[in-house]
Amino acid sequence: MVLVMALMSAITALVQMWAKEMNFTSEMEQAGAARRKPVIVVCWISKRCSIRFPTGRMDETIKDKKKEFISVWVRDPRVKKEDSWHSYVDYEICVHTNSMCFTKKTSCVRRRYREFAWLRQRLQDNAVLISLPELPPKNPFFSASNVQHVEQRCQGLQEFLEKVLQINVLLSDSRLHLFLQTQLNTTEIEACASGQTDYTVDDAVHRHATSNRRFPVEEA
Repeated sequence: MVLVMALMSAITALVQMWAKEMNFTSEMEQAGAARRKPVIVVCWISKRCSIRFPTGRMDETIKDKKKEFISVWVRDPRVKKEDSWHSYVDYEICVHTNSMCFTKKTSCVRRRYREFAWLRQRLQDNAVLISLPELPPKNPFFSASNVQHVEQRCQGLQEFLEKVLQINVLLSDSRLHLFLQTQLNTTEIEACASGQTDYTVDDAVHRHATSNRRFPVEEA
């Protein structure tokens, strides 16, 4: 008995030294379990000692929790012919997120500057108390053949969307989701958001995802 008690005391001292060196104590305090200590279990039959550390909430806290994120890219500008005399540039918008606000976690659509301007106006109309980020200014001398002009606008459009997606109240606006995750035009977006179509916002997003198989099928 005396030998076992001495062995327990020695093991306890070693564990405390190890915990101090590895900052185990501070991790326990952050987890709200500062009073939890290693438990030494002695099997009197085999006369063996084992050390057990408490589990549960502390383990969950120590592990990095999965944080919500919304990533958006505006890229791949392409010149499109509007008619025999006019052309315009559209841009690919890609979204990758784990946010519960989004029907699909990955999507890609193409939009032109005019549609970005429409989106900003509609978001502002529905959130009058919020100061929305600005779009890159419309340059009267903008040329689709000028690489610098196109790249600057592309970067400005991405910064606009990044700032919009940081405003939580805007994430509830169905027009934003239809803009980012369907290829509906602005008239169709307005009709769908207003409930004037025979399909819902989720239907439209799923329909676009089905017709645009660029990503693995997401689990329901």
